[in-house]
Amino acid sequence: MVEAAFIERIDILTRIPTAYLYYLFLVIFVVFITIAIVVRENKKALRADKIVGRGLPSYEFEAFTFVFVLLIFLYAVSSFISSYTEVYSLLIPEYFDHWYELFCFENIQTMEEYFREQDKSSERFKMSGYLRNLTFLLNVSFAFIGGIYSLYLGLQKPEFGENGIYGKNKTLDWEEIEDYHWKGPSVDTKGEKYNLVLTHTSVSKIQRLYTLEDKFICTIYSEDKEKIDELLQRKVSKSGV
Repeated sequence: MVEAAFIERIDILTRIPTAYLYYLFLVIFVVFITIAIVVRENKKALRADKIVGRGLPSYEFEAFTFVFVLLIFLYAVSSFISSYTEVYSLLIPEYFDHWYELFCFENIQTMEEYFREQDKSSERFKMSGYLRNLTFLLNVSFAFIGGIYSLYLGLQKPEFGENGIYGKNKTLDWEEIEDYHWKGPSVDTKGEKYNLVLTHTSVSKIQRLYTLEDKFICTIYSEDKEKIDELLQRKVSKSGV
């Protein structure tokens, strides 16, 4: 068993705020993302009867980013499981009674120091490797959850309504639309489609020097083109542009 001097170093009153702060932030992040999705879906439901037409989602970048983060996440999970298995067989039940105690950073750091003083290099390296893999997994988990939300946004269809245009990242009021034009048509397996290019004023002049964000581009199938074009003619001219 661990010597009394090392057991005393694991003070539950002092370790909880630091050891589980990572987990607290992760839970808060998940709750924040969940609330954002629920709020967005509720807003979509409330404005559904005011939507004239929808474009096609543009998610190529979000899908690529999600796949990239997913591969890193799977690697992190695999590395953590391998380290956790080693540490579990080493510490349970000789040093700790419960599996969840191995998720406390201070416990692992205490054991690493203990094995160092006992001149047990193999055990010490297992502790440091496990702690590194645990930290890496937690960090990647933030990116993975963010990637899920980013992909969710990418899969949202642009909506054209009486009160504005609802994109995946922003809402454009009709007063912000400077100009628009159509490109196409092109044809795919689902039919004829057009690209709609909108120029808007929702970014500053300084931003326009280094970004193309004043261009809103989306693809629309022919069955929605006529309705959306009629809406654009009414709203853009009405805004005084």
